[in-house]
Amino acid sequence: MKKKKIIRIPDSEPDLTIIGISSHEKGFTLSWALNRYLGWTLSKGPDLVKQSGKEDEMRFPVFRFPDNLHHRNYFLIQNRTSEGFLYPAHATTTDFLLVVPESLSEKETNALLSQLKNIMGIQTAFVIPPETLPDSSQLIPE
Repeated sequence: MKKKKIIRIPDSEPDLTIIGISSHEKGFTLSWALNRYLGWTLSKGPDLVKQSGKEDEMRFPVFRFPDNLHHRNYFLIQNRTSEGFLYPAHATTTDFLLVVPESLSEKETNALLSQLKNIMGIQTAFVIPPETLPDSSQLIPE
């Protein structure tokens, strides 16, 4: 009797690393600080649009850094605008989301967290498991 071959289909959800950042700075100020401290070149990209009703939409600023050296992109997304929150459940702890559209190793993540926590204007930074955010795959701007 032949053994059955089992084929596992991977999840359709992309691997993401999401870091929550608590900061009272404005988006441009925080992106400038990240650029200066980390040697990045974050620049303003198209806003992330969230439908809040049938016709209402909220816009969340996005800053993007294409890291050609490590072949990955970083997206800094505001969680809070005057219109509301991208993720209201994280309203008290997360002002910005730093999204990397791939899983960073534990060592890379810890190094990044350590660097972020040393930047003036950042109160704290912490990992947010992607599965805790509804529609987290929508965080990757096109």
